[in-house]
Amino acid sequence: MSTILELKKQYSNWIMDSMKYSEVDSKTIRIDTPFMDNDFDDIILYVDLLKNNKLVISDDGYTLANLRSLGYSITNRSRKRINMVNDICEDYGVDFNPESNEIFIETNFNKFAVSKHRLLQAVLKINDMFLLRPNYEPNATFETVSKALDKHNILYSTKYPAIGKGGITFIFDFSIPTRQKHDKLIRIINSPNDLTYSKVLGMDVSMLKGTKDASFYAILDDISHTLTNYSEIVSIYGEVNDQYNVNISPIRVSELEDNIALLSN
Repeated sequence: MSTILELKKQYSNWIMDSMKYSEVDSKTIRIDTPFMDNDFDDIILYVDLLKNNKLVISDDGYTLANLRSLGYSITNRSRKRINMVNDICEDYGVDFNPESNEIFIETNFNKFAVSKHRLLQAVLKINDMFLLRPNYEPNATFETVSKALDKHNILYSTKYPAIGKGGITFIFDFSIPTRQKHDKLIRIINSPNDLTYSKVLGMDVSMLKGTKDASFYAILDDISHTLTNYSEIVSIYGEVNDQYNVNISPIRVSELEDNIALLSN
């Protein structure tokens, strides 16, 4: 087996081995994922088996309950936050029940893998939007990047859906077209010290290999946070490049102007 195939096999095996499945009862399965929430606990999903080859994958309301315990109450009284949650769920094609606070998706059995990944992406994005600072504005970095692109007359689109293998959709915050028809896809990481988000970006990019001709960029918010894990982030992206020959370029928000040429059309 070639070195490339061996590395790919190791990466795939790591993903498979890190997902722990257990039976709650005859109709419910628990999935412990290797990805962490804001409390550094593993994100847990549940699968309810329905009739006619249908199933529901859910976070069982934990995501919003955990945010509430951290001081972020998301109720009908906080319309802005509710709208943010709804927007994220819509982006990833999942549903939100404001009564039970569940984030979930109903799907067919043969679309389980795709649906699970979409739900996991939505949960991570919601966690990423609410950080532990009382005056945090979740769209601040997005607006900073937008203004920088506008200032330098760079054409772009937002909330870009890139479709990978198996029909899985990956959402990027910005897509910048180029004359070479080679898009530049950007994902903002609001909490870069949590390496989960860099690992998920690496996994997403690896699953786009061979289906999307693009360059990838991670915009790291080092304005709201002191960036302490930069070397680890670079290492994660380096492993993705070694295994899949796909480069992810990290850019600090504080250095965005100095690197704006990288994002030109």
